[in-house]
Amino acid sequence: MPGQSIQPLEWRNESGFLVSTDRELLQRDRIHAALTVSTWSPGIDPETVNRAIDHSLCFGLYRDGVQVGFGRFITDYATFAYMADVYVDPTLRGQGLGRFLVDCMLRYPGIERYRRLLLATTTAAWLYQKFGFEPPANPSLFWQINRPNVYTGSSQCRANASAEDAKSTAALPTAAPSTK
Repeated sequence: MPGQSIQPLEWRNESGFLVSTDRELLQRDRIHAALTVSTWSPGIDPETVNRAIDHSLCFGLYRDGVQVGFGRFITDYATFAYMADVYVDPTLRGQGLGRFLVDCMLRYPGIERYRRLLLATTTAAWLYQKFGFEPPANPSLFWQINRPNVYTGSSQCRANASAEDAKSTAALPTAAPSTK
């Protein structure tokens, strides 16, 4: 995995909180517990959380050895990163810890050379704006398949997917592929 062989980085703030990229410090049970009740991944299962962690550049936020926050980049380690799953324990919010965590993430060596950093948020746009994030100038450049209920097994989500699959299949060309 790219980036895993790099020496872990650490930052401390004046209150003694630690942000680290050391994968050995991650407390996956705590990350899962926070994500499963978040607005963006309700009901997410532990296996999916573990797979996401394993394939991302992760940043843990710690107080006295206990993980109290998390964020990750989904990245190619060269030109692009998607910031995801950023959270701080609700009992510690309002102390600047989210700002500290995001600041550390954006200080990761090389990130300043990435052509594009993306994120999606419904809860903290004000925080990310402080770091230069802004709505896309041309939103029509960005396309998505959004499945907000994928972890809860919503039958509506599956029904919509089936309907969309049927439309897509109907629109496929019927000619055989060329063998040239």
